[in-house]
Amino acid sequence: MTAATPTTVRARPRRPRLALCAALACLLGAAAARAGDAPDIFPATPGRWWYYATLVKVLDEQHQQRMFIANVGFDGRTLLQRRQGGWDHLYAIEADSISHQAYINRRAGGREAREAPATLLPLPPVVGANWQYRSRLRLIEARTFAAEDRLGNRYLPVDLSASVAATDATVEVPAGRFEDCVKVEATGLTLVPADRGNLEVEVRVTQTEWYAPGVGLVKSTRAETADSPFLRSGEYVQELLETGS
Repeated sequence: MTAATPTTVRARPRRPRLALCAALACLLGAAAARAGDAPDIFPATPGRWWYYATLVKVLDEQHQQRMFIANVGFDGRTLLQRRQGGWDHLYAIEADSISHQAYINRRAGGREAREAPATLLPLPPVVGANWQYRSRLRLIEARTFAAEDRLGNRYLPVDLSASVAATDATVEVPAGRFEDCVKVEATGLTLVPADRGNLEVEVRVTQTEWYAPGVGLVKSTRAETADSPFLRSGEYVQELLETGS
């Protein structure tokens, strides 16, 4: 595989992030046990961190944010990642797959939340490999102001069909140009209520992720669209700014 060559980062975190990084790397250090063997495409070593830029568009309103993620515990199978804010993410790294197991709300005493485990990657990733998992709508929204039409406060599941589209993809993000990436594409359709429950509208979800060898996730995009005057499409973009350990 060809290693990625980072270029100049266009947006760098300020120094307070370094203190946060050190704190997260030490947190649960004793409980992290051992780093075990983990796949190169999804680094699980405690102390490894990633810094992303995110763009979220809902109802044509764009919100740009920064997101910091750090591995805080790995016992050879279960990986705990901490994100700024109130949530941790729990992953299972098996011999044949990597899956997201749960969201853990630190502000609610460690309560877990997820509809069902979701496979992120098969191991090893092979072009054409396919699988299904359940997600939920988070971006598309009603154009009207009627409370009964709002979608953001509802649980609206969508079943996605995912596949490995390439294992030699190239992608450029603020952190640099990355080659030999695993590219995962997922699509799904679901129906949502509209016009005060008088009809149902089909919503299409498309999601693409790029995983770089030795780095992990470097870019993720998602779009939720509908051909309906009652709904406004939404989108999400996440790109790597910097990573380290």
